[in-house]
Amino acid sequence: MIMEVKRPRIGTILNYPNVLLLLLYLTVGVAVVPYLCRRLPFSMFYATSTARDRETVTTENDKLVKQAFSSIHALNTSGKLSLLKRSIEEPEFCFVVNSVSRHVNIYSLTQVVNALIPQILVDQQSVFAVYNAEGKTHKEAVDLSRITPVITNPNPSDATVTSYDKQRTDYIFASEWCLQSNANYVVILEDDALPFSNFIEHLRFILDYRVNKHSEEWAVLKLFYPEKYQGWANDVNVIVELVVCSGVGGLLLTVILSCGRLREFRNLCQLKSFAPVGIRFILSTAFVTYLLLSVGRPHFIAVRKVSMHLTTVVPAPGCCCPANLYQRSHLRELVQYLQGIRCDRSLPIDLAIDKFVEDRGYSKLLVVPNMVKHIGFISSIPGKMWKPAKNFRIK
Repeated sequence: MIMEVKRPRIGTILNYPNVLLLLLYLTVGVAVVPYLCRRLPFSMFYATSTARDRETVTTENDKLVKQAFSSIHALNTSGKLSLLKRSIEEPEFCFVVNSVSRHVNIYSLTQVVNALIPQILVDQQSVFAVYNAEGKTHKEAVDLSRITPVITNPNPSDATVTSYDKQRTDYIFASEWCLQSNANYVVILEDDALPFSNFIEHLRFILDYRVNKHSEEWAVLKLFYPEKYQGWANDVNVIVELVVCSGVGGLLLTVILSCGRLREFRNLCQLKSFAPVGIRFILSTAFVTYLLLSVGRPHFIAVRKVSMHLTTVVPAPGCCCPANLYQRSHLRELVQYLQGIRCDRSLPIDLAIDKFVEDRGYSKLLVVPNMVKHIGFISSIPGKMWKPAKNFRIK
């Protein structure tokens, strides 16, 4: 016997609870969400002045700089920094920070050094150095050389070399220094890529439990991708993520809101009526989609920083290399490749690395969420100053 599904009446679909729910969602969506998101970078309703953004960023930076100087001074007083010069026969990691001076010193290098040194001292299986790409003119790096390993290129680039090609030669020198250490993995950081507190522990977790699941041969593991490119883009995978998150969120809201209305669920299960619960699910799913789009994807990604177990590794898009991890053998290949090319405006160092990966048939991977925070709100490029301050306000 075929069970007949009753056609729902308009009064059943727009029953009192569903009308109230629709009004609630509209009120929250029109009045509450825009107000709460007005100070949220990358939100649909983000509305603040450039001056306010800059003030917020500089205030936070000043506080972090004070903490960094205080922490480094304490380590130096204790005598622990001398351990950074110890010899390790076969280190697991080699960390090198490429550094150049800025028109306005924001002490980003000092912050990066302060974030890494305590972890390296505890780890005891890593070597570390700052690469001073400008020699004596880079006062911050010169000052740090008194307490931490700092290397310089004895054969600096000619003054006529473009800034793009100088980045290439600097990258080669820093890479070769790490290769001499014979470390299994090399992490090359820019001096405005601030590692989080569990950086080295997190790296081991990624390599042991995430990267090994990728069968293809990878050449580079990117540890950072700009938040401004992490939105709900026109990408199949991102669209699927949005649909799945909306559906799951809508289902959870529907279940919560339908507690105590067992008759509607019983009718749904017995195929008697889809209308009350179905309409509630559609409304809830639409509301969750609106929330996801309003708040912005970077913030939902950032929530996953609470635990390394929420980290994933995905194919990396092009662009950007403030924090990259390499296997020793592939870094040797990359150095040889970079030695045979020239970088310019059309082929900066990050795109040159991507081109190497493509030419050799390797893959490049990206850790999600980011493992470092970009703090370089003052550009190191001659002629440029402030970058958009809102890009540096996400935690």
